[in-house]
Amino acid sequence: MKHFLLVISFLLCQLGVYSQVANAIHKVDLPKGLMVFCNATDGSGKMWIGLGDGLSSGAVAYLSNDFTLKQFSLSILGVTGSVATAAKERGGSVIMAGNLVSDQGYPCIVRTLPDSIEIVPLPLKSSSLVVNSIAVLKDNDIWLSTSKGLLVNSAANGWQYYGTGEGLPSSYVNMVVQDFRGLIWVATTAGVVAFDSNRVIQPTGQVVTSVDILYQDRIGYLWAGSSFDAGGLSVFNGELWQTFSASDGLVSNSTSSLYSDTKQQLWVSSCLSQQTGGLSMFDGKEWIAFTFPKHLAKPCIDNIVEDKEGNIWFSGPLDISTGGGLSVLSSGSWIDIGDDTYFPANQVVHMFLFSNRLCISAKEGFYCIKTTEVLNYYKRKGY
Repeated sequence: MKHFLLVISFLLCQLGVYSQVANAIHKVDLPKGLMVFCNATDGSGKMWIGLGDGLSSGAVAYLSNDFTLKQFSLSILGVTGSVATAAKERGGSVIMAGNLVSDQGYPCIVRTLPDSIEIVPLPLKSSSLVVNSIAVLKDNDIWLSTSKGLLVNSAANGWQYYGTGEGLPSSYVNMVVQDFRGLIWVATTAGVVAFDSNRVIQPTGQVVTSVDILYQDRIGYLWAGSSFDAGGLSVFNGELWQTFSASDGLVSNSTSSLYSDTKQQLWVSSCLSQQTGGLSMFDGKEWIAFTFPKHLAKPCIDNIVEDKEGNIWFSGPLDISTGGGLSVLSSGSWIDIGDDTYFPANQVVHMFLFSNRLCISAKEGFYCIKTTEVLNYYKRKGY
Protein backbone atom coordinates (compact mmCIF):
# COMPACT_ATOMS: atom_id res chain seq x y z
CA MET A 1 0.00 0.00 0.00
CA LYS A 2 2.82 2.38 0.89
CA HIS A 3 4.57 1.57 -2.39
CA PHE A 4 1.30 2.16 -4.29
CA LEU A 5 0.84 5.59 -2.67
CA LEU A 6 4.40 6.56 -3.59
CA VAL A 7 3.75 5.61 -7.22
CA ILE A 8 0.51 7.61 -7.27
CA SER A 9 2.26 10.60 -5.71
CA PHE A 10 5.04 10.40 -8.31
CA LEU A 11 2.55 10.19 -11.18
CA LEU A 12 0.57 13.15 -9.87
CA CYS A 13 3.78 15.13 -9.58
CA GLN A 14 4.68 14.24 -13.16
CA LEU A 15 1.22 15.24 -14.36
CA GLY A 16 1.69 18.59 -12.67
CA VAL A 17 5.01 19.09 -14.44
CA TYR A 18 3.53 18.12 -17.82
CA SER A 19 0.55 20.41 -17.23
CA GLN A 20 2.83 23.30 -16.38
CA VAL A 21 4.97 22.94 -19.48
CA ALA A 22 1.93 22.26 -21.67
CA ASN A 23 0.68 25.75 -20.83
CA ALA A 24 4.11 27.12 -21.75
CA ILE A 25 4.06 25.71 -25.31
CA HIS A 26 1.48 26.98 -27.78
CA LYS A 27 1.34 25.31 -31.18
CA VAL A 28 0.03 27.62 -33.90
CA ASP A 29 -1.76 25.95 -36.78
CA LEU A 30 -0.37 26.92 -40.19
CA PRO A 31 -1.63 26.19 -43.70
CA LYS A 32 -0.55 22.70 -44.75
CA GLY A 33 2.96 22.54 -46.19
CA LEU A 34 3.92 26.10 -45.19
CA MET A 35 6.45 27.32 -42.63
CA VAL A 36 7.30 30.76 -41.25
CA PHE A 37 10.40 32.11 -43.00
CA CYS A 38 10.36 35.77 -41.91
CA ASN A 39 8.63 38.30 -39.65
CA ALA A 40 8.38 42.03 -38.98
CA THR A 41 6.33 44.25 -36.69
CA ASP A 42 4.30 47.11 -38.22
CA GLY A 43 3.80 50.58 -36.77
CA SER A 44 0.81 49.51 -34.69
CA GLY A 45 2.72 46.64 -33.06
CA LYS A 46 1.10 43.94 -35.17
CA MET A 47 3.39 40.98 -35.92
CA TRP A 48 3.34 40.02 -39.60
CA ILE A 49 4.79 36.71 -40.76
CA GLY A 50 5.72 35.47 -44.21
CA LEU A 51 4.85 31.87 -45.02
CA GLY A 52 6.17 29.61 -47.71
CA ASP A 53 7.20 26.15 -48.78
CA GLY A 54 10.49 27.48 -50.12
CA LEU A 55 9.33 26.91 -53.68
CA SER A 56 6.02 27.91 -55.22
CA SER A 57 3.47 28.42 -52.45
CA GLY A 58 3.17 31.13 -49.82
CA ALA A 59 0.94 33.40 -47.79
CA VAL A 60 1.06 36.43 -45.51
CA ALA A 61 -0.51 36.52 -42.06
CA TYR A 62 -0.44 38.42 -38.82
CA LEU A 63 -0.09 36.82 -35.43
CA SER A 64 -2.41 38.05 -32.68
CA ASN A 65 -1.46 38.27 -29.02
CA ASP A 66 -3.49 35.11 -28.37
CA PHE A 67 -1.33 33.38 -31.03
CA THR A 68 -4.06 32.99 -33.61
CA LEU A 69 -3.46 33.80 -37.28
CA LYS A 70 -5.27 35.96 -39.75
CA GLN A 71 -4.12 34.73 -43.13
CA PHE A 72 -4.10 36.49 -46.51
CA SER A 73 -3.80 34.21 -49.52
CA LEU A 74 -1.48 35.33 -52.31
CA SER A 75 -3.17 33.16 -54.94
CA ILE A 76 -6.43 35.09 -54.54
CA LEU A 77 -4.48 38.22 -55.53
CA GLY A 78 -3.03 36.46 -58.56
CA VAL A 79 0.43 35.87 -57.10
CA THR A 80 2.45 32.66 -56.88
CA GLY A 81 5.65 32.00 -54.99
CA SER A 82 7.07 31.68 -51.48
CA VAL A 83 7.67 34.52 -48.99
CA ALA A 84 11.18 34.57 -47.50
CA THR A 85 12.17 38.07 -46.29
CA ALA A 86 10.52 41.07 -44.58
CA ALA A 87 11.27 44.60 -43.36
CA LYS A 88 9.36 47.48 -41.77
CA GLU A 89 8.94 50.78 -43.62
CA ARG A 90 9.33 53.95 -41.59
CA GLY A 91 5.70 54.76 -42.32
CA GLY A 92 4.72 51.65 -40.36
CA SER A 93 3.88 49.17 -43.12
CA VAL A 94 5.70 45.88 -43.58
CA ILE A 95 7.16 44.80 -46.91
CA MET A 96 7.57 41.11 -47.75
CA ALA A 97 9.18 39.40 -50.71
CA GLY A 98 10.66 36.19 -52.04
CA ASN A 99 10.21 34.62 -55.47
CA LEU A 100 6.76 36.19 -55.92
CA VAL A 101 5.39 36.57 -59.46
CA SER A 102 2.08 38.08 -60.60
CA ASP A 103 -0.26 36.59 -63.21
CA GLN A 104 1.16 39.15 -65.66
CA GLY A 105 4.63 37.62 -65.28
CA TYR A 106 6.12 40.47 -63.23
CA PRO A 107 8.03 39.90 -60.01
CA CYS A 108 6.39 41.69 -57.09
CA ILE A 109 6.52 42.42 -53.40
CA VAL A 110 3.78 42.57 -50.76
CA ARG A 111 2.99 45.62 -48.63
CA THR A 112 0.79 45.30 -45.55
CA LEU A 113 -2.15 47.59 -44.86
CA PRO A 114 -3.90 47.94 -41.48
CA ASP A 115 -5.98 44.81 -42.05
CA SER A 116 -5.09 43.61 -45.56
CA ILE A 117 -2.24 43.47 -48.06
CA GLU A 118 -1.47 44.94 -51.47
CA ILE A 119 0.74 43.78 -54.32
CA VAL A 120 3.47 46.09 -55.65
CA PRO A 121 4.91 45.08 -59.06
CA LEU A 122 8.65 45.44 -59.70
CA PRO A 123 10.05 47.06 -62.85
CA LEU A 124 11.82 43.93 -64.13
CA LYS A 125 9.84 41.39 -66.13
CA SER A 126 11.45 38.15 -65.00
CA SER A 127 9.58 35.21 -63.57
CA SER A 128 12.85 33.86 -62.11
CA LEU A 129 13.82 36.92 -60.04
CA VAL A 130 14.30 36.24 -56.33
CA VAL A 131 14.40 38.97 -53.67
CA ASN A 132 17.03 37.79 -51.20
CA SER A 133 16.61 40.57 -48.64
CA ILE A 134 14.96 43.96 -48.01
CA ALA A 135 16.48 47.05 -46.39
CA VAL A 136 14.69 50.33 -45.63
CA LEU A 137 17.34 53.07 -45.52
CA LYS A 138 17.84 56.84 -45.72
CA ASP A 139 14.52 58.65 -46.27
CA ASN A 140 12.43 55.47 -46.33
CA ASP A 141 14.16 54.28 -49.52
CA ILE A 142 13.54 50.61 -50.23
CA TRP A 143 16.59 48.56 -51.24
CA LEU A 144 15.87 45.13 -52.70
CA SER A 145 18.77 42.70 -53.01
CA THR A 146 17.85 40.35 -55.84
CA SER A 147 19.23 37.54 -57.95
CA LYS A 148 19.36 39.92 -60.93
CA GLY A 149 20.70 43.14 -59.42
CA LEU A 150 19.89 45.84 -56.90
CA LEU A 151 16.53 47.65 -57.03
CA VAL A 152 16.16 50.94 -55.13
CA ASN A 153 12.88 52.81 -54.73
CA SER A 154 12.88 56.42 -53.51
CA ALA A 155 10.22 59.13 -53.39
CA ALA A 156 12.40 61.41 -55.53
CA ASN A 157 13.48 59.00 -58.27
CA GLY A 158 11.11 56.04 -58.20
CA TRP A 159 12.66 52.68 -59.04
CA GLN A 160 16.34 52.58 -60.02
CA TYR A 161 18.38 49.56 -61.08
CA TYR A 162 22.04 48.77 -60.29
CA GLY A 163 23.97 45.90 -61.83
CA THR A 164 27.47 45.22 -63.08
CA GLY A 165 27.11 48.09 -65.54
CA GLU A 166 26.63 50.47 -62.62
CA GLY A 167 29.68 49.23 -60.75
CA LEU A 168 28.52 46.19 -58.79
CA PRO A 169 30.99 43.27 -58.86
CA SER A 170 28.10 40.86 -59.55
CA SER A 171 24.43 41.17 -60.41
CA TYR A 172 23.57 38.56 -57.78
CA VAL A 173 23.00 40.70 -54.67
CA ASN A 174 22.47 39.04 -51.29
CA MET A 175 22.14 41.86 -48.75
CA VAL A 176 22.39 45.61 -48.10
CA VAL A 177 23.35 47.20 -44.76
CA GLN A 178 23.93 50.86 -43.79
CA ASP A 179 26.81 51.31 -41.34
CA PHE A 180 27.11 53.84 -38.49
CA ARG A 181 28.81 56.37 -40.80
CA GLY A 182 25.97 56.23 -43.30
CA LEU A 183 27.77 54.19 -45.95
CA ILE A 184 25.54 51.64 -47.66
CA TRP A 185 27.30 48.31 -48.15
CA VAL A 186 26.16 45.86 -50.83
CA ALA A 187 27.01 42.15 -50.59
CA THR A 188 27.31 40.20 -53.84
CA THR A 189 28.59 36.79 -54.83
CA ALA A 190 31.72 38.46 -56.26
CA GLY A 191 32.51 40.80 -53.35
CA VAL A 192 31.27 43.75 -51.33
CA VAL A 193 31.16 47.45 -52.30
CA ALA A 194 29.79 50.62 -50.71
CA PHE A 195 27.44 53.32 -51.98
CA ASP A 196 28.01 56.98 -51.14
CA SER A 197 25.73 59.48 -52.93
CA ASN A 198 25.12 56.84 -55.63
CA ARG A 199 28.89 56.48 -56.14
CA VAL A 200 30.29 52.95 -55.87
CA ILE A 201 33.29 52.70 -53.51
CA GLN A 202 35.63 49.71 -53.52
CA PRO A 203 36.58 48.32 -50.09
CA THR A 204 40.07 48.83 -48.66
CA GLY A 205 41.88 46.07 -46.78
CA GLN A 206 41.20 42.35 -46.82
CA VAL A 207 37.60 41.19 -47.26
CA VAL A 208 36.08 37.85 -48.32
CA THR A 209 35.40 37.71 -52.04
CA SER A 210 31.93 36.14 -51.93
CA VAL A 211 29.53 37.72 -49.40
CA ASP A 212 25.97 36.74 -48.58
CA ILE A 213 25.83 37.93 -44.94
CA LEU A 214 26.34 41.50 -43.69
CA TYR A 215 25.78 42.30 -40.01
CA GLN A 216 26.45 45.36 -37.84
CA ASP A 217 27.07 44.45 -34.20
CA ARG A 218 26.09 46.42 -31.09
CA ILE A 219 29.44 48.23 -31.02
CA GLY A 220 29.17 49.38 -34.64
CA TYR A 221 31.54 47.03 -36.43
CA LEU A 222 30.31 45.68 -39.78
CA TRP A 223 30.89 41.96 -40.43
CA ALA A 224 30.84 40.11 -43.76
CA GLY A 225 30.77 36.36 -44.32
CA SER A 226 29.71 33.65 -46.70
CA SER A 227 27.61 30.54 -46.12
CA PHE A 228 29.02 28.55 -49.02
CA ASP A 229 32.54 29.92 -49.43
CA ALA A 230 35.20 29.06 -46.86
CA GLY A 231 37.01 32.38 -47.16
CA GLY A 232 36.76 33.41 -43.54
CA LEU A 233 34.95 36.23 -41.73
CA SER A 234 35.73 39.90 -42.45
CA VAL A 235 35.16 42.98 -40.26
CA PHE A 236 35.10 46.70 -41.13
CA ASN A 237 36.25 49.06 -38.37
CA GLY A 238 35.14 52.26 -40.12
CA GLU A 239 38.33 52.63 -42.14
CA LEU A 240 39.42 49.28 -43.53
CA TRP A 241 38.53 45.58 -43.66
CA GLN A 242 40.40 42.66 -42.12
CA THR A 243 39.63 38.94 -42.26
CA PHE A 244 39.65 36.22 -39.59
CA SER A 245 39.98 32.51 -40.34
CA ALA A 246 40.26 29.18 -38.55
CA SER A 247 43.92 30.00 -37.85
CA ASP A 248 42.65 32.89 -35.67
CA GLY A 249 40.37 30.58 -33.67
CA LEU A 250 37.18 30.39 -35.75
CA VAL A 251 35.57 26.96 -35.67
CA SER A 252 35.02 27.22 -39.45
CA ASN A 253 35.84 29.57 -42.33
CA SER A 254 32.19 29.69 -43.46
CA THR A 255 29.43 31.82 -41.89
CA SER A 256 25.75 30.96 -41.83
CA SER A 257 24.54 33.57 -39.31
CA LEU A 258 25.81 36.35 -37.05
CA TYR A 259 24.37 37.62 -33.76
CA SER A 260 25.53 40.22 -31.23
CA ASP A 261 24.12 39.50 -27.76
CA THR A 262 23.36 41.92 -24.93
CA LYS A 263 26.88 41.38 -23.52
CA GLN A 264 28.27 42.61 -26.87
CA GLN A 265 29.63 39.15 -27.63
CA LEU A 266 29.54 38.21 -31.32
CA TRP A 267 28.26 34.74 -32.19
CA VAL A 268 29.23 33.26 -35.55
CA SER A 269 27.63 30.03 -36.72
CA SER A 270 28.76 27.81 -39.56
CA CYS A 271 26.86 25.46 -41.80
CA LEU A 272 29.12 24.76 -44.78
CA SER A 273 27.62 21.27 -44.93
CA GLN A 274 24.92 19.50 -42.94
CA GLN A 275 27.46 17.30 -41.15
CA THR A 276 30.10 19.94 -40.36
CA GLY A 277 29.89 23.37 -38.83
CA GLY A 278 29.84 24.69 -35.31
CA LEU A 279 29.79 27.94 -33.41
CA SER A 280 32.36 30.62 -32.61
CA MET A 281 32.07 33.46 -30.09
CA PHE A 282 34.19 36.62 -30.05
CA ASP A 283 34.33 38.27 -26.61
CA GLY A 284 36.27 41.29 -27.85
CA LYS A 285 39.67 39.68 -27.27
CA GLU A 286 39.65 36.13 -28.57
CA TRP A 287 37.57 33.54 -30.44
CA ILE A 288 36.03 30.67 -28.46
CA ALA A 289 34.81 27.55 -30.29
CA PHE A 290 31.73 25.44 -29.46
CA THR A 291 31.27 22.13 -31.23
CA PHE A 292 28.98 19.14 -31.76
CA PRO A 293 28.32 17.00 -29.77
CA LYS A 294 30.13 18.52 -26.77
CA HIS A 295 28.07 21.73 -26.73
CA LEU A 296 25.60 21.64 -29.62
CA ALA A 297 22.64 19.43 -30.47
CA LYS A 298 23.52 19.78 -34.16
CA PRO A 299 26.79 20.48 -35.94
CA CYS A 300 25.06 22.86 -38.34
CA ILE A 301 23.66 26.13 -36.88
CA ASP A 302 21.92 28.87 -38.87
CA ASN A 303 19.51 30.61 -36.42
CA ILE A 304 20.47 32.48 -33.22
CA VAL A 305 18.10 34.36 -30.86
CA GLU A 306 18.55 35.72 -27.32
CA ASP A 307 15.41 35.66 -25.17
CA LYS A 308 14.34 38.22 -22.54
CA GLU A 309 16.11 36.30 -19.76
CA GLY A 310 19.44 36.28 -21.57
CA ASN A 311 19.30 32.65 -22.70
CA ILE A 312 20.69 32.23 -26.23
CA TRP A 313 18.94 29.76 -28.54
CA PHE A 314 20.66 28.04 -31.46
CA SER A 315 18.88 25.96 -34.09
CA GLY A 316 19.88 23.98 -37.15
CA PRO A 317 18.38 23.45 -40.59
CA LEU A 318 16.13 20.83 -42.12
CA ASP A 319 18.63 18.01 -42.39
CA ILE A 320 18.36 15.47 -39.54
CA SER A 321 21.03 12.97 -40.53
CA THR A 322 23.34 14.24 -37.77
CA GLY A 323 22.02 15.41 -34.41
CA GLY A 324 18.63 16.85 -33.55
CA GLY A 325 16.84 19.50 -31.54
CA LEU A 326 17.87 22.96 -30.39
CA SER A 327 20.79 24.11 -28.25
CA VAL A 328 20.39 26.71 -25.48
CA LEU A 329 23.12 28.49 -23.55
CA SER A 330 21.56 29.23 -20.16
CA SER A 331 23.59 30.66 -17.24
CA GLY A 332 26.78 29.25 -18.71
CA SER A 333 25.41 25.74 -19.28
CA TRP A 334 24.42 24.07 -22.55
CA ILE A 335 21.02 22.39 -22.83
CA ASP A 336 19.73 20.33 -25.77
CA ILE A 337 15.95 20.40 -26.18
CA GLY A 338 13.21 19.88 -28.71
CA ASP A 339 14.04 16.47 -30.17
CA ASP A 340 11.19 14.54 -28.53
CA THR A 341 7.50 13.83 -28.99
CA TYR A 342 6.45 16.48 -26.50
CA PHE A 343 8.21 19.37 -28.23
CA PRO A 344 9.42 18.08 -31.63
CA ALA A 345 11.09 21.29 -32.85
CA ASN A 346 14.00 19.68 -34.63
CA GLN A 347 14.16 20.89 -38.25
CA VAL A 348 14.04 24.66 -37.57
CA VAL A 349 14.03 27.35 -40.29
CA HIS A 350 13.27 30.55 -38.31
CA MET A 351 12.99 31.90 -34.74
CA PHE A 352 11.84 35.25 -33.34
CA LEU A 353 10.50 36.87 -30.14
CA PHE A 354 6.86 37.88 -29.86
CA SER A 355 4.62 38.76 -26.91
CA ASN A 356 7.12 37.54 -24.29
CA ARG A 357 7.51 34.21 -26.06
CA LEU A 358 10.02 32.66 -28.42
CA CYS A 359 8.36 31.56 -31.64
CA ILE A 360 10.02 28.66 -33.46
CA SER A 361 9.13 27.68 -37.01
CA ALA A 362 10.08 24.08 -37.79
CA LYS A 363 9.10 21.41 -40.25
CA GLU A 364 7.38 19.67 -37.34
CA GLY A 365 5.23 22.72 -36.54
CA PHE A 366 5.14 26.33 -35.40
CA TYR A 367 5.49 26.84 -31.63
CA CYS A 368 5.46 29.94 -29.40
CA ILE A 369 6.93 29.05 -26.02
CA LYS A 370 7.53 30.55 -22.60
CA THR A 371 11.27 30.06 -22.49
CA THR A 372 11.80 29.91 -18.71
CA GLU A 373 9.14 27.23 -18.13
CA VAL A 374 10.30 25.14 -21.07
CA LEU A 375 13.97 25.31 -20.04
CA ASN A 376 13.09 24.32 -16.45
CA TYR A 377 11.17 21.33 -17.78
CA TYR A 378 14.10 20.09 -19.85
CA LYS A 379 16.56 20.75 -17.04
CA ARG A 380 14.45 18.50 -14.80
CA LYS A 381 14.53 15.83 -17.49
CA GLY A 382 18.30 15.99 -17.49
CA TYR A 383 18.82 17.26 -21.02
